Amino acid sequence: MAHPKGVDETIKLYQVTGIDEPYNIRINSTNAVPAKLSHAVPVAFCLVDGKHSEDQLRYGGIVGLADDAAILDTEHPLDIFGNIRIDAGGELYGKVMEKSDEGYIIRFTSVPSGYRNWLRVVGIKE
Repeated sequence: MAHPKGVDETIKLYQVTGIDEPYNIRINSTNAVPAKLSHAVPVAFCLVDGKHSEDQLRYGGIVGLADDAAILDTEHPLDIFGNIRIDAGGELYGKVMEKSDEGYIIRFTSVPSGYRNWLRVVGIKE
């Protein structure tokens, strides 16, 4: 349930993952729970408001990773459903989905072409 700005009542939100006939289109998303990493990978990130990123860099560590998500541990409070940009092989955009005991679960919304190489450089993937 959400109460968006400009709407008088609370509304229920749905995640659209596909469209049936005649298009038969599905989003290829695993929604897997990010696996915990053996060590936190330090990252810089900033908050995104609309189409604009804040200038202020914030810091944290990626402590869990899946193909389409990460767990970000940070001392900075993040808004659920807020957007962030992480410096990870380029501009990696994500949406804050929830807060867990390990940190914030971030679902990726845009992955830069250098992300896979960045994973190798920081020692996460071979």
